[in-house]
Parts: sequence; structure tokens; C-alpha cells
Amino acid sequence: MTTYKQAAIASYKQLVKEWDDMKPFCPPDNPPASFWIAGNTFQTFLDYWIATGQPTDDQISKPSLQYFHETVKADATPADLNSLTEQGLEGGPWLDDYGWWGNAFMTAMENASALGMSQDDIEMCRQSAENCWQIMNYGWDKENTPPIGGGVWNCHRTGNWHGLGEWKLTGRNSVTNLQYWLLSVRLHTLTQDDRFLDPNTDILKWFIDGFEKKLLFDAGSRLVRERFLGEHDSDSVKGFYWVGDQGLFLACCTAEKRAVPPAFKNLHDDVLNAVLTGMKDDSHVIHDHKISLSQFDNDYATGKGIFMRHALPIAKANQNADLKQCILESATYAWNNATTYPDSTRVFKFGWNNTGKLPPGDWDTSSSTLDSHFRNLILQASGLDAMAAAAALDPNGIVPESVRKDAVAGRAG
Repeated sequence: MTTYKQAAIASYKQLVKEWDDMKPFCPPDNPPASFWIAGNTFQTFLDYWIATGQPTDDQISKPSLQYFHETVKADATPADLNSLTEQGLEGGPWLDDYGWWGNAFMTAMENASALGMSQDDIEMCRQSAENCWQIMNYGWDKENTPPIGGGVWNCHRTGNWHGLGEWKLTGRNSVTNLQYWLLSVRLHTLTQDDRFLDPNTDILKWFIDGFEKKLLFDAGSRLVRERFLGEHDSDSVKGFYWVGDQGLFLACCTAEKRAVPPAFKNLHDDVLNAVLTGMKDDSHVIHDHKISLSQFDNDYATGKGIFMRHALPIAKANQNADLKQCILESATYAWNNATTYPDSTRVFKFGWNNTGKLPPGDWDTSSSTLDSHFRNLILQASGLDAMAAAAALDPNGIVPESVRKDAVAGRAG
């Protein structure tokens, strides 16, 4: 028998192996998405150390920080940071990449005592988080571009994406602006510096405008759209709801302390309920929509873990039995349906559950990208976030065995 904490520890050890194989993440051998994936993976390590109380590992944290500082120099000037923004607007790293890193640094600082951080560590994280914010802030839409003026551009370029096809996701998408929103309010809470909530770059207003104009949230389900209607290349992703966005939105609502219109305030509960009724199957396991943008499949493979990361504090803070069940069942099926090797190590799959009826719609229970060290690292990080969340809720609970069979379309419930 295996407990959730034991499963999380084993999953962590496998992620370390996958991480070591990346050396870590260094271009040009790895894909263009390496920079943000590295930041997300670093966040996953932090999530695990915090949730399970396991010790940090300098053999992970130090190379990760060194890798980050190869792009964002520790002694970067304002001009250096603006230059990184301009590079991102023309091709990358895109500006949302800095949101992943910046919010990882915030998580480290907010848990400095549990992570055993020194004052120098804390100061490094603070400066790095502020640098990431400045890079994103400089990318704010200053021309009041329709249909919603403002917001942060993740990339402004059109054309060919690293030789892999059209730049389908350039523009001002939700994930970029959710990361900016979350980073802004966390930095303001930490420093009480009002520049992080500058009314000239008011990201809260941007989301409220998107809600009131019915462009950023589904009118029926209330799910956060990955792209607002009418945005550049919107036809290619119309109606696509990434589960990672839903988790980020919940985190933003929790962190935000400013007054909001009553209808917008209700969105936290509406979005959570929409995920728990429309993005899980009848075994209570979370799923993600299938997308046609196969060149971004590795990016979207992170989504379920990102949702678990941000759902955990909500589950710990209230008595939402459905959310707790979703976290525990998702971890259970992810563990039991992982690819198991002769040495008993397990690598998580894209779809955590292959059983039960799926909600209506187009769902992905497999993967469209071939396995590789890079792919396995992404899937392992996503799965570990689920295992760490389950371990935080029920560390000594026994992971039940799940039945393996093909998922079928239909209505959950």
C-alpha cells in the first residue's frame, strides 16, 4: 500500500531524474518554450517542498536560479529589462514567461521560513520578482487597442513561430494577464509600493471590462477564456478554456484585496463550480479540452497541475467537499494510470484518467506530442502538483487502486 505522501515523494524523485536529463533546459537543444517551462517546473518543486514539508535541494534551486539569471541578469538595469520586453514582443521569451518565474519567486518568499531561506535568498527573490514585473509592465498596451484597451501583450509579432507554423497565440491572452495580475497584487502586498497597482496599468479593470463586455468569460459556464473574443487570431482558439487559466483566476481573486463590482466578485465561486461540473469526469478527475494548436501541446500539458497548485489553498481553507474529492481522485488516477517502468518508477500521462464518462465537449485523454525528456518532464511536473496537493490534504491516506479502461464521451454525473 502507498500513501499519498509516499506517492508524492516517489513522483518527486522521478521529476528530479527528468530534470537532471535536461541539464537543465538549455537552448538550443531544447524547444523555445524551455524558459517558461523551467519556471513552471521550479514552481512545482517549491509546491512539493512546501506541501510535504520535505527539505529543499540546492542541486535543483541553484541551477534553476542560474538559468533564470542567464536571461534576467542579477544586476539588470531598467534599460536591460525594457530590452527583454522588446525582445519578447518580437519573438521571445514571451512576456508571460516572466510571470511564471516572478510568481515562483513570490511563492518562495511567502514561504521563506518553511524553505529555510536566508535574508540574502529573500532579497534575491524579491529583486527577481520585481524585475519580472517590470518586464511585463513595460509590455502594457499603451495604444488602447480594441476590443479591450490595455492588458499585457505576450508577443506582438505575427508570422512564423520558430519555423513551426503561424504565431497563433500572440496577443493579449488570459494566461499572460492573469500572471501579471497575480504578480502585481502579491508584490503590492509584500512591499506596499503603489507602483505595482498603478491605475494607468490597472489589470483588475482590464478583467472587469472583459467580464462586463462578455469577452473574457463564457456567458453560460463562466469559465475564463484563454483568448478574449475579437483578439488577434481568435478564430483558432475560440471557445477554448484552459484549466490552468481557471486555477490562475482563482488565485488572483483570492489575492486581490481591492473592491470589485458584486457580479464580478461572484466569479470566483462561479469559475470554481464550472470547473467542478464541466471539466471533470464522473470519477471526479480533472480534464482539459483538446486543442488544434499541436505546436503548443507541451505548453497546455501543464494545465491540470497548475489548477491543482492554485486549488489546494482553497481546499485547505474551506469545506468544499467536491474540490477536495477532485484533488484526491485526480491524484489517485494520475498515479495509477502513469506509465510504470520495470524499476517501478512512474511517469505521468497527459490524461490522468482513462475511465468513466467525460463531460460534453472535445476532450484530450492522451497526447498529441511524442514522448521525450522534455515532454516527460512537463507531464511529471503536472502530475506531481496533483500528488503534492493530495499529500497536503491527506498525507497518510492510502492511494486506492483505480480501474483502467478507455474513457468514453458523454455527460459526467
